[in-house]
Amino acid sequence: FIDQQLYGKPNALKNFDGYKGNGVDYYYMIQLLHERTKKICEKNGVMFFNLDQELKFDINHDFYDGSHNTPSGAEKIGKYLFKNLKHLF
Repeated sequence: FIDQQLYGKPNALKNFDGYKGNGVDYYYMIQLLHERTKKICEKNGVMFFNLDQELKFDINHDFYDGSHNTPSGAEKIGKYLFKNLKHLF
């Protein structure tokens, strides 16, 4: 996203069963995965945390790439999980 506008990245999906997708495709695929995961958690009484909506990440400082967190990103996630799970211990 740049100024609330979603932009693609050519060849974000290098080759998915013969299909080369872009960043917009990947974004929507991940959103569908999260929605399905949330529904399954709700159906089975399992906690679900939507970090994308509940935390403010800085894409330039909190990620090495599209999936892996830097120490600053991991710290944000760790503090969030502690806050939301400490009542269980």
